[in-house]
Amino acid sequence: MPFKDALKKIFIYLVVAIVIAYAAFRLYPLLHGPEIVILTPENGETIREGTFIVSGIVKNAKIVKIFDREMQLSPNGNFEERVVFTAPYTRVIVTAIDDWGREIEAEVTVIRD
Repeated sequence: MPFKDALKKIFIYLVVAIVIAYAAFRLYPLLHGPEIVILTPENGETIREGTFIVSGIVKNAKIVKIFDREMQLSPNGNFEERVVFTAPYTRVIVTAIDDWGREIEAEVTVIRD
């Protein structure tokens, strides 16, 4: 009987450890906060046209803004917005805000040719 009791305890500890590990795995993105990756344009890129497209991906964000204007996100977190140039360069700031109000910014500067 002591062997069975020891096996029961080991099994219970193992199940509890698995549940805790799974909960930590699922909560990590929520605790980590929002992330932004700007895909285009590259920082310091030279552009000839009067407008250009800013695109990227956000994770764990409820709201995404460019120049303090809220944008639509695709279901997988992609965004794309046409921006008008301000000479001689344009500094684009993308802001992502999560459900708890945590905010992160990513910045890219584009130079007009």
